[in-house]
Amino acid sequence: MALTAGSRLGAYEIGAAIGAGGMGEVYRAHDTNLRRDVAIKILPDLLAADPDQVARFAREAQVLAALNHPHIASVYGLERSGPVTAIVMELVDGETLAQRLARGRLPVSEALDVSAQILDALDAAHERGIVHRDLKPANIKLTSEGQVKVLDFGLAKSDGVLAGSDASLMNSPTIAAGLTTAGLILGTAAYMAPEQARGRPVDKRADIWAFGCVLFEMLASRPVFNGSDPSEIIAGVIKSDVPWDALPADTPSRIRRLLERCLEKDPRRRMRDAADARFEIEEATASPDRTPNLKIGPVSARTRLVPWLLAGVAGLAAVALGATLLFKPSVPAAQSIWFSVLPPEADFTRGVFPAVSPDGRSVAFTAPDAKGTVQLWVKRFDNPTAALVAGGENTSLPFWSPDSRSLGIFNGGKLRRVDLDGGKPQVLADAANPRGGCWNKDGVILFAPVAYTGISKVSASGGTATTVTTINPDKQELEHSAPFCLPDGRHFLFSRRSSIDGQSGIVMRSIDQDDAQMVTTEYSRGEYAAGYLFFGRERTLFAQPFDLDKRQTTGAAFRVADDIGVAYGNLAQYAFTTSPAGALTCCTRSGAITPRCRRISVSPTATASSVCRSCWLAR
Repeated sequence: MALTAGSRLGAYEIGAAIGAGGMGEVYRAHDTNLRRDVAIKILPDLLAADPDQVARFAREAQVLAALNHPHIASVYGLERSGPVTAIVMELVDGETLAQRLARGRLPVSEALDVSAQILDALDAAHERGIVHRDLKPANIKLTSEGQVKVLDFGLAKSDGVLAGSDASLMNSPTIAAGLTTAGLILGTAAYMAPEQARGRPVDKRADIWAFGCVLFEMLASRPVFNGSDPSEIIAGVIKSDVPWDALPADTPSRIRRLLERCLEKDPRRRMRDAADARFEIEEATASPDRTPNLKIGPVSARTRLVPWLLAGVAGLAAVALGATLLFKPSVPAAQSIWFSVLPPEADFTRGVFPAVSPDGRSVAFTAPDAKGTVQLWVKRFDNPTAALVAGGENTSLPFWSPDSRSLGIFNGGKLRRVDLDGGKPQVLADAANPRGGCWNKDGVILFAPVAYTGISKVSASGGTATTVTTINPDKQELEHSAPFCLPDGRHFLFSRRSSIDGQSGIVMRSIDQDDAQMVTTEYSRGEYAAGYLFFGRERTLFAQPFDLDKRQTTGAAFRVADDIGVAYGNLAQYAFTTSPAGALTCCTRSGAITPRCRRISVSPTATASSVCRSCWLAR
């Protein structure tokens, strides 16, 4: 039932209607208890008579109540009075982005500012497992203070359950602004992702597509896809190319590339995270583009730059190179993102070797301090400053404990354990000329103590070191190095070097029995994360799908990063590291002396022909 001005709904005195759509009618109201103005949203009569729609409406309130963000309109409560169920929300004064666009395109700087705030809101929602699914200019408010508020999560999806009904063609209340006829696809036609328009399940990548549509419209002063009716618009969403020529000439090339990534029709190739897009906006804002806006057609993800501003370090320390995360060997490189991790007051004259913690929250690395002494540093990604680790002087090749609370290090001819919560480093074993180590989930440390020998093991709590692998002279083996502990605690990878062609490579074997099996002939360190084997080849970091049970690769390798460095000039010691927490990789570039990091988010549904990607930096 419609509300009338001057009527009461509980403690709320109803004012004028301020909006209506397929999922609700919105009124200005006054809270007589708290003496503040609010917005009241109720279901239209057509839906209010349906118990399922009422229940869904209540779930919307629960979804929105879980969000507390400056760029998302807040929910104050759920009010029931007789046949009326209402959501009480923050009243956001100002015009909608749709109203602003009716006056013409936004200047680039204003469009980027609005975009950054929209992305902050989406990132907060996505972090809570909430997908908006109807992001459009009419659902974005611009306040007089320049603040953006994202409204109307009425079509939101949370934890795999649609806040509306399913996405079939017979259950949608909304297809275009102002259209309330049931029986069509959930969403607004001009801002739907292709998979959404086809009635398929959607995730946060649908919001990324919609954001791309909104940004395009802010810059071009026209929707990406036009049509005389919703079906024509949907046909364009599914089949037509993006009209890139509509973008104005002053569109920064970085923003153009961002749009290309957001408006990929194949969700597997689309940018996955709002935070990634936010960093693109920051980069474009911090480094205005001076190059002409070249006319190009639709392409996949390309090289991008991301800023990393650290406290006490002036300027931007970011470099970008490309590598597509596609397993098809014929696909050219497209993306790699780097950022420097700098300790304070350091005189960088020598290279470093990074190690990302298993929980993906920190990176340990070695670098000279202001006096030139190589020190051990730990940088948390949520803290702008790297911390010096006591007892880490002249350290090399650090590696983490499984709980991310301790480090194994090599210095003074010894293997040592350093607990980050305090205490002196504990000597575990001799290691005169170390070639790497790892720490498994059962508290066993594997390490290569001396060049041109095998792998040893020792308890992380101390004890006698024993031999695990030995050099086989019959195979003309020269060295076993760079052990990497696998998740089951029983197996590990190591690098084997031989003077016989085809015998050098990465080997997998058990700790307690000699069942060594070569998994690749690439002479490199090998690490495993998120279903992929990572290794170096000709100064390039690669990843390849890998089956631990079968001890074999299951697809073609793909490039992750170009021009990575090596530790101590040893090609087996490519300077990269991974973490099982989202396959975070951290590399040192060739010729560089600070760790540069990037993150690869791999979809659980990835196949041998595709892998979903997303590059991320914590702020």
